[in-house]
Amino acid sequence: SLADPDWTLKLSRGAGASVRLCEFTNYCEGLDQKHKAVTCQLWDKIDVKTPGVKLTADGKRRLVPPEWTPA
Repeated sequence: SLADPDWTLKLSRGAGASVRLCEFTNYCEGLDQKHKAVTCQLWDKIDVKTPGVKLTADGKRRLVPPEWTPA
């Protein structure tokens, strides 16, 4: 569940099925080993062109996950 910073919010609202689970690809570990900003493969490339989204220095990845909106 570490891949989803909104997991407590989702669980408290009865939306546990929408929690993004870690896929254990070591994507984040690879970034750390290269001394790059550590992000999650599950959300770092979602809506990167949205105005105001904080991006990595190269502008290719989000630094924060997209805001969760209940379905």
